[in-house]
Amino acid sequence: MAGLRMQPVQETKARNVIVEDMKEIPEETNVDYEKEKRLIRQVKQGFQPAFTQLVSNYQQRVFRLAYGFFQDRDDAMEIVQETFLRVYQKIEGFDESEGKTRFNNWVYRIAYNLCIDYYRKFKK
Repeated sequence: MAGLRMQPVQETKARNVIVEDMKEIPEETNVDYEKEKRLIRQVKQGFQPAFTQLVSNYQQRVFRLAYGFFQDRDDAMEIVQETFLRVYQKIEGFDESEGKTRFNNWVYRIAYNLCIDYYRKFKK
């Protein structure tokens, strides 16, 4: 990766990474935690394709969680987008070192909290 130039990612680009059509997107079931840690480090350095890969690894799970809450595709997609925007905004604070929270748990917790907040705000 010596010749690879890292490009900073804009927040607006973070929103564009989420697949609009939640069609059959393969998700990794056996997560290689070393690869995941490498992707997280690359995202922190501003490497867009690494963020794209993390999103594709987790967006189906986040969608299923949100859809389970609301039984509405549009609401679920809103949660997916907001989740990955938050992930992008907060990833600098995520510690990928050994013994800390796994990335999948962190993403899931962000999505779960957003579902609760969205429900309180809009679904009363």
